[in-house]
Amino acid sequence: MIGVVLAGGPGERLMPLTKKKPKAFLKLAGKLLVEYSLEELRSVGIKEIVVVVPPNWSKGLPQALEDVYIVEQKVEGSLESAFDVAIEKARENNHTEVIFSFVGFLSAPRGMVRTTLEFYSSSKYPAVVSAVPVVSGLETYGFIKLRGSKVESFKAPFTSVEKLGGYVFGGVLVGNINIFNELAERNYYEVLNSLAKRDLLGASVWHGEWVEIGYPWDLLETIELINKLTYPRIEVNAFISRNVVIEGNVIIERGAVIKNGAIIEGPSYIGKDVVIGRNAVVVSSIIDDETIVMDRAKVERSVIMEGAEIGECSLVSNSVVGERAKIGPYVLIEAGEPEKIPERLRSYVKFTRKPPKLGGIIGPDVELKPFNIIKPGEIVE
Repeated sequence: MIGVVLAGGPGERLMPLTKKKPKAFLKLAGKLLVEYSLEELRSVGIKEIVVVVPPNWSKGLPQALEDVYIVEQKVEGSLESAFDVAIEKARENNHTEVIFSFVGFLSAPRGMVRTTLEFYSSSKYPAVVSAVPVVSGLETYGFIKLRGSKVESFKAPFTSVEKLGGYVFGGVLVGNINIFNELAERNYYEVLNSLAKRDLLGASVWHGEWVEIGYPWDLLETIELINKLTYPRIEVNAFISRNVVIEGNVIIERGAVIKNGAIIEGPSYIGKDVVIGRNAVVVSSIIDDETIVMDRAKVERSVIMEGAEIGECSLVSNSVVGERAKIGPYVLIEAGEPEKIPERLRSYVKFTRKPPKLGGIIGPDVELKPFNIIKPGEIVE
């Protein structure tokens, strides 16, 4: 069996975070999104892996992708094109079975690929998908209706709250390579729905935690999940001042510097070479590699991406700050009920009757001047 990571989408829904690079190459808690898919496949002993990347992205890739086959899809953003080049590479290497993993789906504890593969091996179905119970009306790569383990229908995404229920596609698809030939020629949803109608598609239901990173706000849902994929630790070559307070599930990577009076509350991830200033506070957040949180700044339930800077005495709450963005001193990005609810969350809010508490989305390389105030739900690019 060969593994395939579908990483060829540009990540338009994640804009402005994907303004500079495709979704698969965004870093989250020290790893590229594509690496999470690779780890799942490798955990079940898949030795040969193909990573499908967008056009013109096959050169100069990170070291994490050195031991896999890299193929470019011919048409950017086209699932048909992605399946086409992946299946072609699998046949070239004489594989009869293939397991696909879509970039952007994270689950904890690790094991979604394993449970899907085990069900495929023990069932009569020539193709099997992972399925996750619907908990909100969020858009995804397909909605699934099940009868037992049999997929009765596989539908394209919708956001209508009236249709809540059933299951969503969990991001893993495995089967005989011949059954997937049509995926290179026809609409993905049509093909899988056709397989379901012919009793050829089964489903393995995942009951662990699961997040699909489709929109910027989804990154906030990964904070607790990421910390469950590893163990709490402080690397020996991190520098922690004596009067720092660290509570809960906290990961501190090598080269991090936590200065006097800082408070870190878990679940939090502090990446490589991060600097947390004097009397700064980090609560339930991901602070990625080479980020600086200045003195007396506070970051709570936020994702601060690689190389960003949070200025002195600034507050960042329920927000996502893009790569290399610079938040000046005394900037307020406070969470609250937004005037305009993001499209991604509308049906969920209608169903729960509970407005979301959101901060802001700050795009990569954006510079916010001192004393700036960002409204709840505001996107700055």
